[in-house]
Formats: sequence, structure tokens, C-alpha cells
Amino acid sequence: MSPTILLLVILAVATGLIYHLWRGGGFARLILSIVAAGIGMAIGQVLSQLFGWRLILLGEVHLVQALIGGLLVLVLINRPE
Repeated sequence: MSPTILLLVILAVATGLIYHLWRGGGFARLILSIVAAGIGMAIGQVLSQLFGWRLILLGEVHLVQALIGGLLVLVLINRPE
């Protein structure tokens, strides 16, 4: 596994876990939060590479854009109905 993907996975798990601890829910909600954070971070990473956005890089990981993407998806899936 490449270091970039490994770092994104670690960040997605951490972001999903922290969001889950803040919002609460069961085990299924935790898994959903981690997966959603991973999808959002992947989207943020790809968009930042396509458009050449470079704010804070850690290796090849665009930290700011990845975190923003992960948090946006987490907020979108947890909207009140």
C-alpha cells in the first residue's frame, strides 16, 4: 500500500471516529462515519490534484482539502431529516 493511501486511510478513520464521538450513535453509525469520511477525503484529494490546489501538503496528501472533503460528506450524511 502506498504511503499516501495509508495516510488517507488513517486520517479518514481518525476523522470518522472523532465525528462519531462528538455526534454519538451505534456501531453501524461509526462504520458509516468512517466510510463517509474516507469517501469525502478521497474526493477532496482528487479535486485538489486535478485543480492544482496546494495549501498544506504532507507528502502527497493535501491535508486541508482532504479534511474539508471528509467533513463535508460527514455533515451531509448526518443532516436532520
